[in-house]
Amino acid sequence: SAITLTETVSGGAWTTSNPAIASVSSAGVVTGITSGTVTITYTVTNAAGCTAFATYTVVSGGSITAAITPGGGTLCGGSPVVMTVTSSATGLAYQWYRNGVLISGATSVTYSAGVAGNYSVVLTNGCATDTAGPVAVVNPPAPLISLVGSNTLATGSFAAYQWYRNGIMIPGATTSTYTYSTTGIYTVRVTDGHGCSVTSAGYTVTSGVNEVGSVVTAADIKMFPNPASEIITIEAPVKVNVSVFTMDGKIITTIKDATTIDVSNLPNAMYMIMVYDTNNTLIKTDKFVKMN
Repeated sequence: SAITLTETVSGGAWTTSNPAIASVSSAGVVTGITSGTVTITYTVTNAAGCTAFATYTVVSGGSITAAITPGGGTLCGGSPVVMTVTSSATGLAYQWYRNGVLISGATSVTYSAGVAGNYSVVLTNGCATDTAGPVAVVNPPAPLISLVGSNTLATGSFAAYQWYRNGIMIPGATTSTYTYSTTGIYTVRVTDGHGCSVTSAGYTVTSGVNEVGSVVTAADIKMFPNPASEIITIEAPVKVNVSVFTMDGKIITTIKDATTIDVSNLPNAMYMIMVYDTNNTLIKTDKFVKMN
């Protein structure tokens, strides 16, 4: 801010006792630079070399530069984020805001935020004002595992990742996706940009993986011939169990580690076959015709 002083006698010179606090122009315009008190002097010298002067005291509020530290945070583990105003200015008053709305009673240099939102603080020294922020306080990350494609697990976008199987860390599994090759319970521990780490709920893989790490789908299970008169052959990359049903849902037989089905004693009709892996997870359902 600036004020203009006027002289009663022309031809004099303006000076300031501390140009770091306030400057003065040749026209008597005094501009505040930092907070403090200065004396502005106007000096006149006549033709005989005699001088006279007048003084004027100015209190400068200066300018305020402030910041909020930390510059945001996460309500990690239910703990609040404690924010503090940092400024080189002194004699300040504070008022905190959340999402632009005044927080009643929040007039300290620090504020403990227990609710997510965008926080700012208005500072004043009675002359100048400044607004620090806003900074974001966010809820903890919420990782959720989903299946992408046939055997790839994925989670959301975070700063860092670590995947686990049955509670054991998987070396090198540090991206947002993980392609599994064996059954188990998979979790992922994610870290957000403020350093808060949270572990997801488990994602259980109970089937669809064979000994060499390939995913088994219905297309991998071959059953022939169809129609059949005596023996149906089953080809599968993993051990499978088979149940045969009539079309009205009555079970006829169940075979573990099935490679063939003997249908020679069945009446001519249409039947249903259900193929399960060793974890009793259904892989394929098909129909066949018994015909002599």
